[in-house]
Amino acid sequence: MEQPPILITGASSGIGKSCELFLCNSGYNVFAGVRNQRDGETLINKSSGKITPQIIDVTDLETINVACKKISEVTGNKLFALINNAGTAYGGPLELLPVADFKKLLR
Repeated sequence: MEQPPILITGASSGIGKSCELFLCNSGYNVFAGVRNQRDGETLINKSSGKITPQIIDVTDLETINVACKKISEVTGNKLFALINNAGTAYGGPLELLPVADFKKLLR
């Protein structure tokens, strides 16, 4: 029996990539959020399961909306889980962070 679909953001490296490979190899239909096509192709080559790379930049609302629409069409609005692994970070003391950068973190 095929497992339900899961979306993982930040799937091109690190924890997101490990989760994607584990779940994909466990039979889940994984939508892997990557920032570029090359990373998606690399994931396909390393996976033995069903993976659908999806360009998603979590700082770009347009790529998020496009991904939501495509995934919704494929799954019939039946996404089982979201592993929201992608994000942005700024180093240093909060009081020294420029206000514009702080606002980006809160979006």
